[in-house]
Amino acid sequence: MNQPTDQPATDQTLADLIDEAIGAKQVLLPYARCQELDEALRAAIAAILPAVQQELGGLKKYSRDWYQVTHVLADTDEVLAEGLGSGLLSAAIQVGRLAEQCRFLAAEVR
Repeated sequence: MNQPTDQPATDQTLADLIDEAIGAKQVLLPYARCQELDEALRAAIAAILPAVQQELGGLKKYSRDWYQVTHVLADTDEVLAEGLGSGLLSAAIQVGRLAEQCRFLAAEVR
């Protein structure tokens, strides 16, 4: 019997994708679903990054907003450098971290 989490998501909104990935830490998803979330979140981050970087260029250097965006970008680089690992928990934690960064980046695009 297939479980709802065994089926790939279709046409998920970014918010739904983020919510599912963050929830993966509470209810461990199958590793294959974590891989799908990982790919989708990395693609979403790649799509958002140019707008965030453009916004950073328009901010007054060393202002509070400039520091905030700079730190979000640095944290994103760190999260993107990590892989899923080999276990369900490590994969769930990683997709949760990707989702949180995606949410932070989306919030920075004004």
